[in-house]
Amino acid sequence: MSFFSQSRKIRHDKLKDKIAESPFMTDSELAVFLNVSVATVRLDRMTLGIPEVRERVLLVAEKHVSDSDGISEIIDIEENVRGVSVMNTNEEMCFPGTDIVKSQYIYSMAEDVAMKVTNMKAALINVANIKYKSTVNKGVKLVARCSVKSVRTSDSLVWVMVYNNSVEVFRCKFLMQEKGCDRS
Repeated sequence: MSFFSQSRKIRHDKLKDKIAESPFMTDSELAVFLNVSVATVRLDRMTLGIPEVRERVLLVAEKHVSDSDGISEIIDIEENVRGVSVMNTNEEMCFPGTDIVKSQYIYSMAEDVAMKVTNMKAALINVANIKYKSTVNKGVKLVARCSVKSVRTSDSLVWVMVYNNSVEVFRCKFLMQEKGCDRS
């Protein structure tokens, strides 16, 4: 085995380990960590089948927050018009050693209510314009209000605002495209 293939293997192992440890690292941050160019990180990710950071965030959110665990609950829905969801935050959702809820839980709550309101079984978020307006602590009840702004054959534009005691803590606009299912 040549020196270059050995160093590539070592770099690939470091990349896999670092992403497993910190899935939200950007390609730029990984490039600094590995002391290589951003293009090299992208090539290595593609070679190893590791998705880009946006997809990794969604995968982590889906892994930690799903319908079956009862974290978020839809309480009102009018298909392709509006919906309301609630979520009680707890210590398991927080960064270790803090009372601050991780952003992926709030994002997942917003995505979940958007999926339910649009009645999509499997969808890609083609565009997401998101803004975290303030931190959220454990022990609060969040309310997400979803509004569908437009529905076309292949996609939907959805706005979601998340509130803590009537104070907006998060907002987003999703351009969602259904995949693998017929809309009915």
